Amino acid sequence: MAMAAKGRFLPQLVSDGIDANHSSNFLKEMVEDSSSSSSSENCEQMYGFLPCSNSIYGHLFLILVYEYLLFRGESYLAHGGEQIFKILGPGFFGASAFQVICALPESLILLASGLLSTKEDAQEYAYTGVGLLAGSSILLLTIVWGTCLIVARQNLHHGAEYSILDANANSASSFSFQKLLHYSKRNGITTDQETTYTARIMVFSVIPFIIIQVLDFFTSSSAEQPVILITLTISVVFLLSYFFYQCFQPWIQQRKLEFVKHEYLVLKVLQHVQKRALTRILTYNGAPNINAIRRLFEKIDSDGDNWISQQELREVIMDVKFGKVPWNADEVVAKVIEELDARGDKRIDEEEFINGISRWLKTSQNEVPPSPTPSIETEDDIFQKTWEETDKLVDEGSINGGVVASEWTWIKAIMKMGIGFIILAVLAEPLIYSVHSFSKAANLPSFFISFILVPLTTNARAAISAIKAAWHKKPRTTSLTFSEIYGGVFMNNILGFAVLLALVYMRGLTWEFSGEVLVLLIVCGVMGVIASIRSTFPLWMSFLAFLLYPLSLLLVYAVDFIL
Repeated sequence: MAMAAKGRFLPQLVSDGIDANHSSNFLKEMVEDSSSSSSSENCEQMYGFLPCSNSIYGHLFLILVYEYLLFRGESYLAHGGEQIFKILGPGFFGASAFQVICALPESLILLASGLLSTKEDAQEYAYTGVGLLAGSSILLLTIVWGTCLIVARQNLHHGAEYSILDANANSASSFSFQKLLHYSKRNGITTDQETTYTARIMVFSVIPFIIIQVLDFFTSSSAEQPVILITLTISVVFLLSYFFYQCFQPWIQQRKLEFVKHEYLVLKVLQHVQKRALTRILTYNGAPNINAIRRLFEKIDSDGDNWISQQELREVIMDVKFGKVPWNADEVVAKVIEELDARGDKRIDEEEFINGISRWLKTSQNEVPPSPTPSIETEDDIFQKTWEETDKLVDEGSINGGVVASEWTWIKAIMKMGIGFIILAVLAEPLIYSVHSFSKAANLPSFFISFILVPLTTNARAAISAIKAAWHKKPRTTSLTFSEIYGGVFMNNILGFAVLLALVYMRGLTWEFSGEVLVLLIVCGVMGVIASIRSTFPLWMSFLAFLLYPLSLLLVYAVDFIL
């Protein structure tokens, strides 16, 4: 079949959409466009090998990973520094280098926030550094301070410890706000005079914060650099003065050394005691067995006068319950008496014994490796080794309170410090980058992210040590614990702020952090003044300290976004 068709002539062909793409450069252009598009979506690997992410959850995961690794690095650095401090004792190292080592993680992260990046990035990353600076000090003075007050509480009117027996007896009573208020007034802590002095020293650390607020009264940017330089100089002078003061008045060093020794010695002694008595004084679920502890008290009380004297305790230590003691049983007796004697009469009654044993079981049982059926030989070997180390620590007759250490001890301490420093130096910048990326993806200011998350890394070890020490509920240990908190805040404020100011001055950054520093000034000033004028803190003050933490965040938000 044939059909007739009509059409019209066109001088140009109709394009099929690809007629212009027959050039030799078309494929190359397509590949380049695809490559540039994918590269804009790819994340940037730090150092060329560290992982990265483009998602908000990926950034959060990296923050948590970096924080854990930095926590391990901070622990290595601190343990190495503490070991050298225990070897050398009070002196130049304890007055300067050891103080810097304790505050070094924050300083390294602050340097990483703007030292190696461009000026524009450094200005943005500086907010993260300010958040770390403010968050660390505020965390110590609110959450950690309040928690230590709660766990170290005692009856302020009778000077006795919080009784587990009384707690069990009152557990069935009806709850009321009046009872809670009464309890919070009657229980609390009392610190010694040296702790008050340490708090007063801490108050001086807010002076640079006050000086930097002068910038708010200048409209000209030309006055910014001189004011920053003056504040930086004053901060450095305060830091050096603090070091020199401790060289000539080493009581701060001695208290810090006592805190470090106490943590080590008590842990080792109680580890051995728990291993020998674990099946008798713990229930199947790991709770203190009150009846078994009471029977243990009756067994130790050989004369039946309802008191454990120093002589009775020494006989127990020299007997089978504690294994073979090398030649320093008196040190063991003194330490156990100090831990269990709540009334200070150098003897232990039944209630003190039950409360004390139950308390240290709760604080130390997780530190003891499981050993269901240990042999006597194994226990004696462990105890012998423990007290060979302990005798070195408590040997106050050596020069400057230090101990004699082998070359291997020095090598291990230096290696720990070196490993810790490398971990902190390598991972500080990736953490800052991840925090900035997370805050950008979540559309949140980086200050708030670093204020909440980053201080948990740099202060976790110190916070755990302080809370565990406060849990012993001994007045001396409690005072040392709060002195550690105040000393840590001082170093964080002075050294951290000096590093931040040096970074801003050298990189020529714009000072935009007056509001954040003002909030830090308020919290440190309030807590410092309270701790400087009183030595007794009722339990209700812990709730005020807790309240300051979220309140400080609200103040920063109000200063930056409302006022």
